[in-house]
Amino acid sequence: MSANRLRLSQEGRVPTLAMESPCGRNPVTGKVLSASEALAIDLVSEIHPDPDLEAAGSALAHAIAAMSPMALAQVKANLEAARTLPRDQAVQVECESFLLASAHPDHREAATAFLEKRAPRWAAPE
Repeated sequence: MSANRLRLSQEGRVPTLAMESPCGRNPVTGKVLSASEALAIDLVSEIHPDPDLEAAGSALAHAIAAMSPMALAQVKANLEAARTLPRDQAVQVECESFLLASAHPDHREAATAFLEKRAPRWAAPE
């Protein structure tokens, strides 16, 4: 499939937010969206020409790898909770995640690194 086309999967779960958006009807209809249509309804955050796609993917991977491992784990847990749990439970998971992140050494390290204008040195993953 070309990087300029996107076909929505008819398999698996569709996140609640997707069902509340214009793209919610697409898994049912199987409509093929162009990249610009997917961008217009916030189904994707960026589009790139085929020759630039590998560099863009690499840049995104490096940005993710530079994050605090603890913070990244919390973000992933929050996204999974939002996808699988009732809204009130997902909000509770996010509140607990915020408290964990605020008390973690990486929180202080992020602020210190910012003030010292240097790259952060994250704690080793637990």
